Amino acid sequence: MTDNEIIKAYELCHSDALCDETNCPFFAKCKTEDLSRYILDLINRQNEIIDRQKDQIELLEIEKQALRGAANSYKAELEEKTRRLKGILPIVAQLKTEAVNEFAEEIISDLTLLAKHEDKFRQSVILGVVHTIEAKKRNGG
Repeated sequence: MTDNEIIKAYELCHSDALCDETNCPFFAKCKTEDLSRYILDLINRQNEIIDRQKDQIELLEIEKQALRGAANSYKAELEEKTRRLKGILPIVAQLKTEAVNEFAEEIISDLTLLAKHEDKFRQSVILGVVHTIEAKKRNGG
């Protein structure tokens, strides 16, 4: 008998409803077998399922705690790396500014040297570029 048939037979046996072969799955066995044996078997199987599920829940709880610990560890590591990165960013920005300024100074020096050796027209063009670069450098651009 299935679990549902056992439950239906139990309900019929413990109600005022008439029990016959059309509505009771246990009717044919009623005279020769005891329904309580089937009920006890059903209860035991259900208890085994419950016990297995409790064991699974315990294992899942252990796994959840392990995952939570790993997540916290990764979070702390990420926060530390973020903190270090925030400390490095201003240094990188400063190095970038210094590199741009050094490059601008080299260009100014090279153009100034070139202007000394060029004719008057080229000299004025080069000096104009030099002044533009110096102005941008002063203005932080």
